[in-house]
Amino acid sequence: MTCQQTFDNFILTKRLADLSGKTISNYEQFIAPFIDFLGTDRDFERVTQEDIVAYIRANYKDPSLCLNKLSDEFGISESYFSHMFKENMNINFSVYLEDLRLNEAARLIKEGNSNLTEVSFEVGYNNPTSFRRAFKKKFGVTPSAMAAQ
Repeated sequence: MTCQQTFDNFILTKRLADLSGKTISNYEQFIAPFIDFLGTDRDFERVTQEDIVAYIRANYKDPSLCLNKLSDEFGISESYFSHMFKENMNINFSVYLEDLRLNEAARLIKEGNSNLTEVSFEVGYNNPTSFRRAFKKKFGVTPSAMAAQ
């Protein structure tokens, strides 16, 4: 346990004690399991940015890939994962995932080997209409217009 964690744990225990008027020692036994659980968010420091990016790149085609699934995969709370992803990558997870999917879709469309509906499903979209809307917003042209170029 780091100094920061010890300090955070003391502050949390003190605040709970202050709220109820009980002594800190009464809460230390009660809150210890919760502090241990909350401390798992510190595990983000052991997970590298490269690990996370590699996992996303390997699984971006999965339409169910979301912040919740990633946080579960790495054993980190969703809110902490989101905060740390934004802090380390300088972009929100959802924006990063959408950019990855759309850039891959653009590459596939330029290759011309698949129809547009197949491309939308292949890059992780469940709905071709949502795909077309997001694609046009990002690139300024529809997927069919890009395919015609």
